[in-house]
Amino acid sequence: NMIYIATITGKLGHCEYDIGNLDKALKIFNEELSLFKQAKDNIGIAMAEGDIGMTVLRTGDLEQALNHFKTKYTISKKNDSKRMILQALGNIALIYNIRGEYEQSLEIYKEVLMIAEDTYDLRSQAQTYNNKGIIFKNKGQFKDALSSYDKLLKIALKIGDKNEESNSYDGMATVYHRTQKFKQSVKLHLKAIKIEKEINDKNGLASSYCNLSLTFFDMGKIDDAKTHL
Repeated sequence: NMIYIATITGKLGHCEYDIGNLDKALKIFNEELSLFKQAKDNIGIAMAEGDIGMTVLRTGDLEQALNHFKTKYTISKKNDSKRMILQALGNIALIYNIRGEYEQSLEIYKEVLMIAEDTYDLRSQAQTYNNKGIIFKNKGQFKDALSSYDKLLKIALKIGDKNEESNSYDGMATVYHRTQKFKQSVKLHLKAIKIEKEINDKNGLASSYCNLSLTFFDMGKIDDAKTHL
């Protein structure tokens, strides 16, 4: 069965991708694409295009990655695969974020939210509000950033997603830091740290402690800043 062989080929590609063998992964993902094309499996073709896109993205070729993600989007839309459309749009927005083309990202996130709300996909909604919060923060639109993080928090609490809950606290804390509302910033960083300890999120903890130290430093509390480094 050609589809079965193509699926197994894709899984082998992911094994190589996960250990950083990008050249091997790319070769295997191209084989996956060829097999799905032979099988005339459009969803498989879209999936393989996404696999190739993620691999070339890791090599730094943004333009080629974008082309593959756009192809994935076009095929997914024709086949009305909401899950694949959301994946493709998320990938395209990621490229625009890397390039600093924030307005284009925000336009894409509008479509993502429409689909995610239509399909009651709360996790995709949460991720999108987090991404929008980051963009607004980078643009200095702090009111919009806080609004996005607040929406993220409400969804995170509703679905019991501790990781996204800590992301919302961290996001709001960094906004309050940048607007010099230091007490609110400290309070929210400590909330995030408490959760990150609970779920053993080492990367999140490192980031939160670093941001907390910077907040104390800007408050003139040098000893507290040193304690949390």
